[in-house]
Amino acid sequence: MITSGSPIHSSLDHLSSSSNLITDSPNLISPHSSNLITIHYHSSSAVHRFTLSSQQLFTLLAGYDLSSAIEANVPARGKALIPTDLSIAISQGTYARIAPRSGLTWKHSIDVGAGEIDADYRGPVGVILFNHSDVDFEIFIS
Repeated sequence: MITSGSPIHSSLDHLSSSSNLITDSPNLISPHSSNLITIHYHSSSAVHRFTLSSQQLFTLLAGYDLSSAIEANVPARGKALIPTDLSIAISQGTYARIAPRSGLTWKHSIDVGAGEIDADYRGPVGVILFNHSDVDFEIFIS
């Protein structure tokens, strides 16, 4: 889960009507207003950009659910870095936070290495998963 001060919609499906297609640059463009966040989704053919205001972003949700871009295995008692194929640009003076989901931890003993994404970071977002169980945990593209 990723949060940026306030919650974000839980699916890119909600954002598709306001998307712009970028085919020439994977670089992010910083928001011009303190109430904007830019999300980039890197697909095999293009980079899709969503720039949303707080009116569009914030609901009663606690954050934006991240999805894996690859199939992977988190070994028993091990860890793995899972790419999301997302990059974000957030307003100066704010940060995004990778946070665990209690259901994933409770049901599967998988914990998320919580991390902060600074306002000046423009690289890909990955999630560190820790497997505290005695069995491997399979990650699927979602």
